[in-house]
Amino acid sequence: METYLLQLWPAPLAGPVTHKAASRFGASLRIERAEPKGQVPSWFTEKTSGYGPDHPAYGS
Repeated sequence: METYLLQLWPAPLAGPVTHKAASRFGASLRIERAEPKGQVPSWFTEKTSGYGPDHPAYGS
């Protein structure tokens, strides 16, 4: 059986503290990657009401 002692005390708000950041996997997650490039389908930017003429809430 393991026991742990946790001691907590109030402290002023502070930013996050990184205690260790040395693994290759973690470093691969922290690098800034370029924005993905590709084609955007036309329907992605079209504004629609969300309801087609056959939907009961069409026009409301």
